[in-house]
Amino acid sequence: MTGEAGRCAAKPTTSQVAAPRLVAGLTVVLTVACAAPYRVSVRRAPLFELVGIRAIAVEPCVQEGCEGLRSALLTELVDSETYDVLERGRSAQVETLNVGDLRVRFVTTLLDGPPAADAELLIDVTQNAATPAAGAQGGKSAGLHRTVVRVGATLTVVETTMRAILVRRSLSTLEEGTAYGAGRAPNDAVLAKRAWRTIAREFVRTIAPWEEVVEFDRVGVGVCPALPAGVGSLERGDLLSAASVFAGCVALYPADAAALYHLGIVAASDGDVARAESLFGRAAALDGEAAYTRAINAMRRERARLERAAKNTGSMEKRR
Repeated sequence: MTGEAGRCAAKPTTSQVAAPRLVAGLTVVLTVACAAPYRVSVRRAPLFELVGIRAIAVEPCVQEGCEGLRSALLTELVDSETYDVLERGRSAQVETLNVGDLRVRFVTTLLDGPPAADAELLIDVTQNAATPAAGAQGGKSAGLHRTVVRVGATLTVVETTMRAILVRRSLSTLEEGTAYGAGRAPNDAVLAKRAWRTIAREFVRTIAPWEEVVEFDRVGVGVCPALPAGVGSLERGDLLSAASVFAGCVALYPADAAALYHLGIVAASDGDVARAESLFGRAAALDGEAAYTRAINAMRRERARLERAAKNTGSMEKRR
């Protein structure tokens, strides 16, 4: 979703004042509010749903850079709360340690024996290189030093009983770092860790749902007197209360485009793309507000992504 920039050139939380207009001998100044958009957590479906898979074992590897990727994969898989994650045959979990103002997160291995894995995640590092970037500026004594770390891997999920390949993806990315001064250079290890985390996150989103913060444009409050209370609940993240208020508004004022739009935002947050698109469409049919059209287009893009994902859904029963 786009923010307010499409409707208002001013920065969020500011306002624009249009040129005065003469109406029936009176000078009327039109003011357009430019409030910041709603930021709503939306649940996204994975590109490939592993039907029947409950536990995944992340296999050991010996390639250079492999442990960095493996650690990132363990963390992302556990954080997804979708599968039981096994490490070398034992359960893995993420722990958080508070050190002063810092929160340190690390993966630990439980000692109790978990059930056998339904699938194994195999790691094949295909690229792991750090090179000086072209275009470094300055002299040898006080220059700008740039380094690019390029990493890549092929990740494969294999069903343990039949040894069938369920998912295979090849991913690559790069991270660039800079440092100033003689004898200084970017930290390759830090850059590599960041790059491996990017690949791990992208792959886990292939097989597990995730949440993403999406912006929805603000619109007027419509005619339902209770709508502002629902907006307040939406802003606080209390979606149940917001949904109740918005649904009540739609029931009492079925032609209130703003109420339909806000109820659509809640539906989108719940991952109900079809219902959200329908509500946004009903709002657009009642009011030509551009925000409604943008919301419809966003739901159409998400629906297309889900349709692609449906074609990729792997069923254990079909593959056996």
